[in-house]
Amino acid sequence: MTETLWRVDDDADFGGGRIQRRRTFCELVSDDHLLLTAGDLPEGAEMWLDEGGYRAAPFRMTFPLGPLPVLVRVHDNSYLEEDGVFVNRFDAYVPGTRIPVARTTFRVRPGPHLKG
Repeated sequence: MTETLWRVDDDADFGGGRIQRRRTFCELVSDDHLLLTAGDLPEGAEMWLDEGGYRAAPFRMTFPLGPLPVLVRVHDNSYLEEDGVFVNRFDAYVPGTRIPVARTTFRVRPGPHLKG
């Protein structure tokens, strides 16, 4: 959209014809600070760019549980393992508590064309 504002469209295919589509707007508000807004982020989310990736502040999100969206508090934790695998873990909790609702973990292994 501009050099400091862009749109991210992503689809999650759960099989059986169930696809969840999401549109997120990202704004670069300083050299290392991003603000994200999306329909399922009622208060938005904040991220800071670091040498090795990014840090995200905990944020509230509506989580699809059957036909109804449920408000959860999400902690986004990303790190690089010694073998080069990038891990991104989302832990969702009942807001105001540490009662876990869900955990989603993505692991991305670099392909041969990306190795040293």
